Amino acid sequence: MRTSRGILPAAAGIAIVFFLVGCTQAPSSPDAAPTTAASDPATSVPTQTPTPTPTPTPTTKPTLDQLVVSAEGLGDLVIGEPVPSAAPAISPVTYSSNLCAGTTYDPIPGWIANYPHRPFALTTTKQAKTGAVSLIFVSSPGIATANGIHVGSTLAEFTAAYGKPDRIIPANASNLYVITGTHGQIAFDISKQITFGAKKTPYWSADEVGKVQSITVQPTSATPVSHVGIDAPGGCA
Repeated sequence: MRTSRGILPAAAGIAIVFFLVGCTQAPSSPDAAPTTAASDPATSVPTQTPTPTPTPTPTTKPTLDQLVVSAEGLGDLVIGEPVPSAAPAISPVTYSSNLCAGTTYDPIPGWIANYPHRPFALTTTKQAKTGAVSLIFVSSPGIATANGIHVGSTLAEFTAAYGKPDRIIPANASNLYVITGTHGQIAFDISKQITFGAKKTPYWSADEVGKVQSITVQPTSATPVSHVGIDAPGGCA
């Protein structure tokens, strides 16, 4: 037994030991209820389940600079998935029974960009309203990637942002610089100079050469094609 100033004398220690040995503890009753230590309400902390933060419902249509284009799609428009349902006033696209209204082309149903001057085009499987997004074609400089590359960016800017692309596909008046994602791929159509006619007239003006002319997003199973210059496919949209 210790005190605040040292150990008790040996004789006192022996007396204490003898006293402890001579005392026996009475057996407890088999019917006695076990003693349970009461919890201290002052130190008991109740378990709380965190309340999930609800995802806010958009109330306005995204502006063009908010529509980030990537190898997976454009904003909420994702390659391989149907167009998300949203009120027409806030949706970036709207479905039409005739994409070629006002032209001599036959009526074609499909999705139209819900912005002036159609800054991008979107195709779904069989042009169906519920079809999966199969192609996104961006022609406006107001839409950029997360790396800041947009229509009008230079080849040097693309290289600084992405480095070496996964593929380079030659076309007549451009080269396609392709970056592959998880479900989709993004192709940057960057112009290269060509000439035509007996006088070897340049196809592009000097300030158009070596710049992104369009951006296309498709599934990884598709083969990207150029959408500018003499390779541009037909269509009314």
